Amino acid sequence: MIKKRILGIDYGDFTIGLAIFDLETNFIYPYKTIFRSRASAIKKSVREIVGVIYEEGISDIVIGYPLNADGTEGERVEKVKEFAKKIENALTNAERERKLDSVNHDVNVPAIHFQDERLTTVEAEEVLKERGIKKADWKKNIDQIAAEIILQDFKQVNKL
Repeated sequence: MIKKRILGIDYGDFTIGLAIFDLETNFIYPYKTIFRSRASAIKKSVREIVGVIYEEGISDIVIGYPLNADGTEGERVEKVKEFAKKIENALTNAERERKLDSVNHDVNVPAIHFQDERLTTVEAEEVLKERGIKKADWKKNIDQIAAEIILQDFKQVNKL
């Protein structure tokens, strides 16, 4: 049986929060935070995300779409679109390599979707408080929680 899982991503210049929505169990959970020392050091992060996609059997990807408070697109939107393209290219290249290694390999590249992420960080702070997570531990958890909220919003909007 093929498990259907959706990867939620909260993309930031120095951190990328990941969460997973398991459609089989209808459960969304925080997965991990990827830390970068420089905003430009993205290749390693993309490789790590591709690894998660294969390890966890991800069928779709939802990336937070950073609209301005008034609903317009700002400069952050372009960064997110570039990031999504890098993931898509890395997955396409990985699939080409995998198909060369195996004649019977039949895994498709997951579809990438965008979800409005306005106020997810504020909401994530509230979740951290509710869960009793110490403020000293917020930095390593807040982006995962934001990714979890992005997935919850995606689930609700798409009636999954």
